[in-house]
Amino acid sequence: VSDLQEPGERTGPWWGHGKGKIALDHLYSTGALTIRGRTPNFVSIYDIPERVFDRILLSQHVPEHEAHRQLMVKAVQAHGVGTLSDLADYFRLSNPEARPRLAELLADGLVEEVQVEGWKQAAYIDPSARLPRKISGQALLAPFDPLIWHRERTERLFGFRYRIEIYVPEPQRQFGYYVYPFLLDGELVARVDLKADRKAGVLRVLGSFVEKGVEDDEVGSQLAIELRTMAQWLGLGDIAVSKNGNLSMSLRSEF
Repeated sequence: VSDLQEPGERTGPWWGHGKGKIALDHLYSTGALTIRGRTPNFVSIYDIPERVFDRILLSQHVPEHEAHRQLMVKAVQAHGVGTLSDLADYFRLSNPEARPRLAELLADGLVEEVQVEGWKQAAYIDPSARLPRKISGQALLAPFDPLIWHRERTERLFGFRYRIEIYVPEPQRQFGYYVYPFLLDGELVARVDLKADRKAGVLRVLGSFVEKGVEDDEVGSQLAIELRTMAQWLGLGDIAVSKNGNLSMSLRSEF
């Protein structure tokens, strides 16, 4: 955007983009432009598709309905189980766009309709999917991770209410500015507010919170492993855990 001759003035601190940014985003949404990379500061670099993608790929024409159908197939495979709205949201389709494609997949036997206890809406699964005998592993999830970006689905599946609070005034925040949910053995069991203090070389845990009914000692030890991995990945030599949150005592004992 800064390379434009007249990028335009911003009209607000968050989404008040100048006219240049608005124009580039519109061209991107229509396919006239694409993004070929980002700067070290994570600023998008726009370019024409002909200079980014293979010529043979660009010459192929895929009808919109077929593209939507394939996106719905991928959404079903990625979700495991989901409602129409869940599946549509995965690739940002609208329900009216997704509904006829889902009906086709049902008719072709590529998707199966099921009922999930406690869900008001019908759900859909990939008939070839298999439930593993055991789910193990852990991960810190960024606020925009596909597992949690559809907040209503996250709450319905895991009983875990998550809201990003970066736009919320500090006195009104419940958990913190930039909070990572913690996934442990298939369950969302905790969350931590993290800050990379690069000047001091410290990963700061500004708040740590365990979910109700979860054993905090087990969570604390496993979460500490992930925090050490994150600190190493960020090039930070130390981890400092504040006393904020009901998981802080257990987590502080790990460092």
